[in-house]
Amino acid sequence: MLSDKASLDARVGWIKQEVEQQLKQIENNLESFAEQCLQLNQASDEDVEQRCKALLENSQGKLSEVMMTMKMTGVQGGERLALEMYELVADLLAKKVTDVASSVRILQKGIVQIIEYLQHLQDGYADLPIVILPLLNELRAARGADLLSELLVFLPEEGAIGNAQIGTDEYIALSAEKRLVTYRHLRMHFQRALLEWYQEKNTPRALFKIQALSHDLIRIHENMSIRVLWWLSQALAQGLRENKLEHGVAVKLVMGNMERLIHTFSLTDQDELSEIAGIDDLKKNLLYYLGMAKKGSPLVDAVKETFLLDIYLPQGETLQKLRKHYASPGQQLWRTVSDGVNEDIESIMEGFQSMELNPDQGIIQLIIDKSRKTATTLGMLGLGRLAKIIDEQVDEFKLFKKNPRNFKEERRLEIATEWLRVKDILKEYAETGEDVTLKLFTDDGQYQVSDYSARKQVLQIVESKLTAVVNSLNSYEEDNDRSHLEDACDAMCTVDHTLKFLRYRETYPITEGALSYLQAHSQEDAEAPTAESLRKLAEALAALEDAVIALRNNAEHLTGLEGGYQSLRELHELYGLHENLEEKIAAQLEENQTLKKHNRQKKMELILAV
Repeated sequence: MLSDKASLDARVGWIKQEVEQQLKQIENNLESFAEQCLQLNQASDEDVEQRCKALLENSQGKLSEVMMTMKMTGVQGGERLALEMYELVADLLAKKVTDVASSVRILQKGIVQIIEYLQHLQDGYADLPIVILPLLNELRAARGADLLSELLVFLPEEGAIGNAQIGTDEYIALSAEKRLVTYRHLRMHFQRALLEWYQEKNTPRALFKIQALSHDLIRIHENMSIRVLWWLSQALAQGLRENKLEHGVAVKLVMGNMERLIHTFSLTDQDELSEIAGIDDLKKNLLYYLGMAKKGSPLVDAVKETFLLDIYLPQGETLQKLRKHYASPGQQLWRTVSDGVNEDIESIMEGFQSMELNPDQGIIQLIIDKSRKTATTLGMLGLGRLAKIIDEQVDEFKLFKKNPRNFKEERRLEIATEWLRVKDILKEYAETGEDVTLKLFTDDGQYQVSDYSARKQVLQIVESKLTAVVNSLNSYEEDNDRSHLEDACDAMCTVDHTLKFLRYRETYPITEGALSYLQAHSQEDAEAPTAESLRKLAEALAALEDAVIALRNNAEHLTGLEGGYQSLRELHELYGLHENLEEKIAAQLEENQTLKKHNRQKKMELILAV
């Protein structure tokens, strides 16, 4: 992968333009290929056939490059889609495809989908190959390949899982001899319980035994990955016992594999258990069935929440909404049409001003027409909630068209204010791709038109103060005048207070560490700071500034902060900053993992709320 330190949206941003250029070349090749095929249908021509072959070979090479780029970047959905397109082009080259025209259309559809898929990932949504499963299967069907199931494109996110999630930190260390005896004992009871379940002899009791045995297997393993594996086994047994999913053949085979794994464990060194081939696939199978289970069992619910299974394994109407969203045009298209929409909004606002002087039917009809056009455009762009609000305005204006003077001034002002909110929403969507309709149109009456913009303005002030800190440090390095350190300390104090006022807890370790350093070195009798320590401070502040810019743009900001934490640790080694710094950073890193999951969950909830 390009960099594990950068979040997926940032990595996609690095490669998106290059991939789009390659896809454009493939698209041109396919268009030329389709034209050449028409000539071949009319008459056999060796030169035309060679040109067709060259076009397909070039497309295959470009798809191979796209596939490799996706793999390096960690875009698993895009990699799978490029692979299926590559395979279809290969079959076209080998003349194994009967319906060439349909295959070309499906490949063109794949090009559009990759571009849209990358755009959604860059906007901060999850990598969900399952949402493009229908297109993957279209590509496979075009060449007569077996269709994929949801399990094969299910990519659960393990993240930072520890004993807090599993529910126990108990670990029983065993000697090599005792360990072998314990494995044999547990496997024997696991086999008996499985047999009872398979033969449907007191199924609840049999599954309760499997659940209890899985818990025992958690307790005798220290490796967290293995503890998670048996936690999943425990949860699946509970879900089956409480009838949260069907007792099918496939899920019984998965549990049978767990029983055989106990024997494999007994023959493997304790330190090498996680290296056993097939463990990740087995874990994925367990998660798949837990994702399919209904909610209502404590362990099942805990696993669903920890692994975000409702996001990574959506079902039914939820899956349909996600598929529609990932295939729909978004922020990029908005930028193309935004000028026209904003002109219509200006016309509507002018109409409201004219109504103050002469509220006649013509002005109301103008507002109706422009509003309806705007709502249609917004709906097409995926801003369905906002479009619905505007449609309700249109209905209201229709009622007042016959007698405009009954349209009370208070209501006219309220609707005009709503259009100011619309402008805030569209501005935010143009910058970040986030639909903030739910934030700005609430029933609590607390929203003021400038509120949403104010947050950005405050963060812009923080950004300028951080720049002032860095400039002061640069000035100090030039002339060693301690007054520059005092200026830097004052500006850093503002940054610290402001970010705490905004409650961005994830920034506290850096602001507090930097402030501690500057306060100590700005004293008259303090030791002069070293060039190395100033460099580390500058690195931490640069990471903080990047995070502030990301916050201002509603982009993912947590991953970048991790580099700042590391620079702060190194500064702490050079010069002790304050007590408990290491503990604070460790706790914040753990909290950041939870925040990242929450942010992705929030984005999905916004899609599903439509």
